This record gives sequence, C-alpha cells and structure tokens, in this order.
Amino acid sequence: MADTDSSGAVSSVWDRNLSNALPRTPTQPEPAPDHPQQHPQQPFVLYHISTKPKKQALTEHPSASSGTVSTHLVLVEYDGIYVLALEVQVYRSPLHTTLFVSKADSTGFCKLNLRVLVSAILRVLLTATARPEIPTRICLFARAQPQYLFPDSGSNGFKHVLSDRQLIRWWIKTLDPLLSLFTPPPLARLLIPGADKAELKPALQSSSALWSAGHIFHTDTSSLAIETVPNFPDDPKSRFLDSLAAENRGRETTVAHFFDELQMRQEFLLGFVVGIIGVEGVISCSSSSSSSSSSSEDEHLGAVVEMKTYTRIHDAIVTGNYGSIRDTRNATAAVRMAMPEGSRFEIMGTLVGEEQSRKKTEPVKTPAVNVMSGMMVRKRAKPPRDVATAPEQTKKAKIEE
Repeated sequence: MADTDSSGAVSSVWDRNLSNALPRTPTQPEPAPDHPQQHPQQPFVLYHISTKPKKQALTEHPSASSGTVSTHLVLVEYDGIYVLALEVQVYRSPLHTTLFVSKADSTGFCKLNLRVLVSAILRVLLTATARPEIPTRICLFARAQPQYLFPDSGSNGFKHVLSDRQLIRWWIKTLDPLLSLFTPPPLARLLIPGADKAELKPALQSSSALWSAGHIFHTDTSSLAIETVPNFPDDPKSRFLDSLAAENRGRETTVAHFFDELQMRQEFLLGFVVGIIGVEGVISCSSSSSSSSSSSEDEHLGAVVEMKTYTRIHDAIVTGNYGSIRDTRNATAAVRMAMPEGSRFEIMGTLVGEEQSRKKTEPVKTPAVNVMSGMMVRKRAKPPRDVATAPEQTKKAKIEE
C-alpha cells in the first residue's frame, strides 16, 4: 500500500502533542562502516494503525458482555530506522474504557527522552478514547527483558537495557504526568507481588502523592476476581484466571484471595521483581477530544485496518533483525512497505541542544515525594535466563531510560 502523508487536522493531533517531546536534531551513533551517515534536521515519522473494534468481554461481569477491543500500534522512525514501538489494547464497556500497554520497545539508535515521548503518545490515546463521565483506566505489567518487539536490539550495543526495578520506576515516571488529565484526581496504584506496603514505600517516593500501594481493579475485596480482574493478553493475572476456571474455583475466589494467591504463582517466585501498575479515573471533557464513536476516534489518529493486515505488519516487525543500524534500516524498510495509506505522520522536533536532555515531564500539582530509588523488595537468586528468547514469548516493555 502507498506510504503517503496524512494532512490537515489529522496530522496536527500527533504533531501538536509530540513535537515538544522530540529533539530538532537527535544524537545518533558516530558514523562507521556499519552506521549510515547522519542527516540532521530531518522530521521524525510516526505511524499509527489500529484494528476495527471486535466484541470481547474483559471480565465475566454481566455488563462486560457487550464490550469491544481494538489494538493500536505506534511506530516512531528517524532517518530511516525505527526508534520506538508501542502496542496498546483499548477495551470499551458500559463501565470502563481500559488501555492496556501490552508491549513497548526501543532500538537504542537515536538518543531521545523516551519517557517523555511515550508519555506524550499515551496522552493522545487516552484523550482520544476517553468518554464523558465513564472511568478510563490505563494498565500495564512491567517485567524487564532485553527486547519485546525488536529482535536482537538488546545486544546491539546502543540500547540501554533496564533492570526490573529501573523499569518499574521508569513506568511510574512515565505515567505520572498523565494523572493531571483526570478530574477529580484518579486512583494510581502499584502492586509488586510478594512485597508488603513497608517494602513498597520507598518505591513510590519520587512520584506524586496520588500513587499508593495496591491495585485499581476493585475497592471491595470481597467481589469475585473473575468479575473484576481484567483478562489481558499474555498477562500473568490472566493465566491465573484461566487456572481458576480450570479448577472450578472461579465462583468462589474473591479479589482479596486472588491477589494473595497470585504472589505464590511460579512466575513470581523465580527472583524477578515485577510491577502491576494501574491508573483509573474520569478524564475531564476539556482534556478529551473524542466522540462516542470508536471508529471515528481511531480514524482521527491514523489508519484503521483489518486484523489480518495488523497481524501481517506485526509479524514483519518481530521477524526483523535490529542488531545493527544496517539491519535495523533494512527491517524498517520492509515494515514501511506494508504500512497502509493514512498511517504516516511527519513530526518536526522542537527541542534544541541541551534542552532535550533537560526536558522533564510536568509533575501533577500535588505534594510530591521521590520514585522507587530506594526500593527494598528482596529478590531470590535468579536462575539462568536465555536472553535470546523469541520476541513472541516476551511479556512486557523494555525501554531506554
């Protein structure tokens, strides 16, 4: 399909929100035989595609039966190479709009403040999909791995691979500026299975005062887990929900018992520190530019495609090689050929010189304390891990700090 630019008000949505999150002339690796010559002052190129909404219940609550889901993919390219990919599922039901950040990844070949950029992208998706007076949630499961969408990027020598604790801290800082979209202030929760509140306290000290230990899925812990805990794809909570169904315990396991048992699951007993992160609240009408029609919302952001087209593009990404700039350029070109018309937007960064490295996300205007730097969660010894795990088997998002 043609790789053409969108125009008018459509492209301004991304440009208006991302131009001040990107540098005018980003730093790239020094030219070498394997590194193409830099071309300064080029625009960034953002691609956004989403699938048509299909019927899917997020929980077994009766109101969820009429729910829908669509999958969004955002790619950011500079000078012919991908630098960032973000995959988000958007669920809509009569009770909630839920954004689940299923994967995020970077290649490391362009020095950016990725925390600011990812926060800006999520701001666009949140405001575009929010509905008046209906709570909006953003959820993710943070576990560190070398790569998630860009194979071999973890060993290319330029990507900064974060540890478990660094990744959780990174995501808290990324979501923190988005809390200002909600009126009144939202619930903002962090749960680390196996850690008590005293151990979590240092983890929340550099975020706004809205963050606290726990989860957002229900304040009434006597509610049934199958009716309140979302069944997200490739998520350990979902695997436990499936186990409860197989054991015929779904109608007797409360939310409180669910999270007590969750921390004893094998994938939480292997020495990893993982974070279940969530925000829930109502996004104010002044923040949201969406209508009630999901199809019109998605078309304002990019191209809406059939699932088979989305799968073809996704497969092209995860079968590429991102171990060097040359390989990444070739992989980027292959994916670019598959992108549909209306998915491409040029964005000229506005940050100049040291302004890029100094750029900080705006904190929510509440008393602040200091983020996850003195985390006291104790870890068991880690078993050997195969860092060459296929991308389809990876779980969450690894990004440069």
